[in-house]
Amino acid sequence: MRVVTVRLGPVDTPMTVGHEKNLLFANQERVAKAIVATRTGGPADAYVPWFWSPIMLAVRNLPEALFQRIRVLSGR
Repeated sequence: MRVVTVRLGPVDTPMTVGHEKNLLFANQERVAKAIVATRTGGPADAYVPWFWSPIMLAVRNLPEALFQRIRVLSGR
């Protein structure tokens, strides 16, 4: 048995209809295919879509003061 943690970015779904969309929103069909693909191999932590992996690496390594100044990351 294999356990995979799927780390999703924002997905364009009926739940996010009222949200302002940007380039980081993923198509739900592509996300579904990527999630199914994790069953056949790959890392135990899967970022879906794939481009979140380097983004989150950068975010994890940002100093907190700088993180808070980046509006799209801080949620402000």
